[in-house]
Amino acid sequence: MINGQKTDKMPHGIFVETVNSSSNIDFTVQPLEEYLSAHPPQARQPQTASTVTATINQEGDKRKTGISKAIGKLTNR
Repeated sequence: MINGQKTDKMPHGIFVETVNSSSNIDFTVQPLEEYLSAHPPQARQPQTASTVTATINQEGDKRKTGISKAIGKLTNR
């Protein structure tokens, strides 16, 4: 969560906007095990697995960049 807003389904652009628009940011981090128990992974069709994996990797890279920027912003204060 960022400033009380859930981020698990938040579009990347909104995440970045939220982080960049505030000088006071509260991050709440949920343990991975807790998240996975609440959101179990769904089985994927074998023929679409590579496309899905590529999409997940791209989204993960975007999120990592957003989080890196947020941490950098906090570190520079």
